[in-house]
Amino acid sequence: MKKFLDMRKRKYPTNDAFVLAAIKKQLELAGLPLDLYEKQENWYTNEITYEKYVEFKEWWLKEAKEHLRYSKPHLLKAWGWFDLSYGLKVPLQGYE
Repeated sequence: MKKFLDMRKRKYPTNDAFVLAAIKKQLELAGLPLDLYEKQENWYTNEITYEKYVEFKEWWLKEAKEHLRYSKPHLLKAWGWFDLSYGLKVPLQGYE
């Protein structure tokens, strides 16, 4: 029988705690104040560089794999929903 991790031993006790940690990590990588999501209503309209976006995506996938324990296709789908809901804007490159 497969053993399941006790929620108290997990890094993020709830999915909401994971989402909040991910939002703060994204803001940290973008060089924005960590409490911006509390102060500004449309905080997600701020920009993040493409390089930092890729770094954040790698971090998110690694952390989410440990916390959510999804298969790869479900993990990528969850990333898409997170990025759509809470992702900072990434400016288009090569367009002026």
